[in-house]
Amino acid sequence: MVDLLGELLQGLGALLQLHRAQPAQLPPHRVVVTAVTAYLSVRFLMRYFQTSTLTPFAIYCLVFGAASIVHFAL
Repeated sequence: MVDLLGELLQGLGALLQLHRAQPAQLPPHRVVVTAVTAYLSVRFLMRYFQTSTLTPFAIYCLVFGAASIVHFAL
């Protein structure tokens, strides 16, 4: 978890450097919202993978893969 937080902070630092280089394109509030959202998403996924399996994702891949094959074959 500490490594994950370190990577998140490192990414936030990179975004802030980008903001300094191009201030009109990346407002600071978006950086904060993005960092918080990324942290919460990764935290949720880490807990989910520890307690659950990837069976729902496998079913999703099979269904949409088959639908894509049918769609692009026609």
